[in-house]
Amino acid sequence: MKRSIYFIALIFAFSNAKSQSLNETQTKQIFDFLFGMNASSGLTINEEDKKKASFFLNELIDGSCKMSLAQGLLEGAFPIKTTISESVEQIAKAIIKSSYKNCYKGAMEGNFYESVKVTLARNWKSPFEIRKQTGEW
Repeated sequence: MKRSIYFIALIFAFSNAKSQSLNETQTKQIFDFLFGMNASSGLTINEEDKKKASFFLNELIDGSCKMSLAQGLLEGAFPIKTTISESVEQIAKAIIKSSYKNCYKGAMEGNFYESVKVTLARNWKSPFEIRKQTGEW
C-alpha cells in the first residue's frame, strides 16, 4: 500500500497536481495512508472526496519540500567541514543541491516528513470522521 502512495506522489510531484483527478482506488489509498488502515472502508467515493484526496497529496508533497528546503539550508550553509574561504556562491550551490536532493529525490522515493503527515492527519481527522458519518465535508 505504501508503494502505491509513493507512485501516486511521484506522478503528482512531476505534474500539475491540482489539475489531476484521482480514481476511487487512489483516493481510498490516500485516506488510508493519512487516517489509518481501512479508514476508507465502506466509504462511497464522490468527486468531493477525490478533490480532498488530491489536496491532501499536494499538501504532503508541498510540506515535505518546504521541510527539505529548511534541511537544505541547514546542511548547505553549515556543512560538517566548513572552511572560512568558502564563497557565498559555493554556499548557495550547497544549499540548492541539498534542497534538491531532499525534496525531489525524496518525492521520487515517496519519503514524506512524518511531521507533515501527522499534522495533516491531525488537522483533518475530525472533518474526515464527519464525512464518513454524514457523507459531506
